[in-house]
Amino acid sequence: MKVSAVFANLSWHRRVCTLALLSISIGVQAQCLIVEKGQKIQLVSKSYANPLPLTEKKWEKMNTEQRDELIDKLNISIQKGEVKPWMNLTSNFEITEVNNSSPISSFTLKATDGTYVYETTNYCASDTMHLVRNANLVYSVLKGDTLGFAIQGVARIPNKLKVGDKIPSYNDYAITFPETWTKTIKESVKAFSYTTTDNKVGYYQDSESGAFSHGEFKVTERHDVYQTISHKLKISENIENLTINYFVANVTAQEKITVGGKAYDAFVIESESWSKGGIVRDYDAENETIAREQQAKFDALLNKQMEWTTKSGYTNELGYKVSYKKEWFVPGYGPVKIEVHDQFGAIQTYMDIIL
Repeated sequence: MKVSAVFANLSWHRRVCTLALLSISIGVQAQCLIVEKGQKIQLVSKSYANPLPLTEKKWEKMNTEQRDELIDKLNISIQKGEVKPWMNLTSNFEITEVNNSSPISSFTLKATDGTYVYETTNYCASDTMHLVRNANLVYSVLKGDTLGFAIQGVARIPNKLKVGDKIPSYNDYAITFPETWTKTIKESVKAFSYTTTDNKVGYYQDSESGAFSHGEFKVTERHDVYQTISHKLKISENIENLTINYFVANVTAQEKITVGGKAYDAFVIESESWSKGGIVRDYDAENETIAREQQAKFDALLNKQMEWTTKSGYTNELGYKVSYKKEWFVPGYGPVKIEVHDQFGAIQTYMDIIL
């Protein structure tokens, strides 16, 4: 199975991208937990596709203002419910364990809808919430075949916030297991050379004086003989991805928000997530020159693709895809609402807590 299949694996997306954010469901207070054992929680997640880069023929040649106008129209249609989400997922959870001890409090959250296995424990220490999406490796499995795994960082959000505060970043890593195969490269190399000498009559150029004249000349010619050599090339390939969450994260506002029929004071955190990934390929051969040449060709192709994605606005100058997140964080409770926009500003994901 090719490693590129990992991107077509919906279960991988579901676990790494969607369930990765399940830690938004609950929080804790600095003094004690406000959650209760047995408490039921529902997470509604909707994801939308941005078709504009593919459907708009002149998209790549548009300036920022022209693109923004189209993006605004798309976002309005999404907000009105005129665009059908490509994923509409409702997940049910239960608080199975609560520990109110000091100085570290904790609670365990477990999925209860039976469609997948998910359990995690979140913590509150030093008046800061530590949201653990998955403490262990998250494996990507397709039809019984384990393709790779992800390591997810821990979000740390203080309970005491004010407008202007910055939130520390954390990283996610994903990698597929390498696939290896061999390939034969044919190379034409010079085997040997020989010369022939003939006496000819006609106009020729003297090799020493450079003068042309007519007469009888002795002509010596060199002949190179080439042969084809086969080189066995070993190729290893995998996919790697790095996401820097909260690359830039600031508290921008304080608002009232209603969750489960109760009003809470919430802080709005606006942030950027920077993501970079792609195919990593290594070449190995007994002839190191051949291996280096093949590696250089592949690297040049990647650089060309990176130049195109940057020029087209898919990535920034450093090759990272940037997405934008806005979340409503209730101190002592956690983020209760999340809105994610893609690199062009189009709405990508809505996530809401229902109690």
